[in-house]
This record gives sequence, C-alpha cells and structure tokens, in this order.
Amino acid sequence: MALIVSAQSVSPQDIGDRRVGLEKELAGLESQIDDLRSQISDKQQESASFERDIALLDVQIKKAQLEIRARNISIKNMVASIGEKSAQIDGLLLKVDREKKSLSEILRRLDELDHISLIETLLGGDDLSEFFSELDNIGTLQQAMHESITLLRETKSITENEI
Repeated sequence: MALIVSAQSVSPQDIGDRRVGLEKELAGLESQIDDLRSQISDKQQESASFERDIALLDVQIKKAQLEIRARNISIKNMVASIGEKSAQIDGLLLKVDREKKSLSEILRRLDELDHISLIETLLGGDDLSEFFSELDNIGTLQQAMHESITLLRETKSITENEI
C-alpha cells in the first residue's frame, strides 16, 4: 500500500514531530550500534584470551613432553648403568669364587703338610734337598694364601664400593 502525501496536507508541526521521532529513532539505533560495537570488542578480547590460553596450554604440553623425554633418557642411562654394575659385580663374584677355591686348595695342602712332622719329612726324604724343597713349598703356599686373602679383601672392598 502506498502512501501518498501531498505537500499541502503536512503541517510544519508534523514535520517537526516527525523529525523529533526520527532523531529519537536514530539515537536509539546509534545506542544499539554502540552496544553491538562493545559486544564485538568484548568478543574479540575473549577470542584473544582463548587464543592466549590455548597457546599457553600448547607450550605447557610441549614442556611436559620434553620433561617426559628427559626422564626417559635418564631412565635409560640408569638401566645401562645398572647393567654395567651388574656385569662388574658378576665378574667380581667369579673372582671371589676362584680365590675361595684357590684358598681352600692352599689350606688343604698346608693341612696335609702340617700333619707330617719335621722329623718325618727329614727321615722320609731321600736327600736333604727334598726336605728344603718341601720347606720352600710350604713357604710358597703360605705366600699364595696371604696373596689370596689380600685379593679377597680388595675384591670385597671394590664390590662394596660398587654397590
């Protein structure tokens, strides 16, 4: 429906009223526009805040991942170190076993020699050189026993330090 308004039927009062109405409507629209601009600004700041929060979380995640990698490397180093220590301890235990066997053989031989008196050794041998050879053997066995005990003590000390 079209309105036809003729210039003669509109009074200056109507024009003034119309103008006031339009200005009020314009002021209302401008107020709404300002409110929307404020909302847009708020939303943009929220967006920036969310983006900042997301970026912060991404950095924290990357940091945590690097810390995990660092701990994994430390664990691998510890496992390798434990393997090395275990191999060293196994070697030291084998050494202790060998020394114990050697020491038991030396003690067995010394016990045999202790059961033979000096006179039996002198009378039982064909000559005097055999007697001195037996004395020399006893000295050698005692020296070997002393060295074996010293080696066992050193091995024990090394093992305790390794552990």
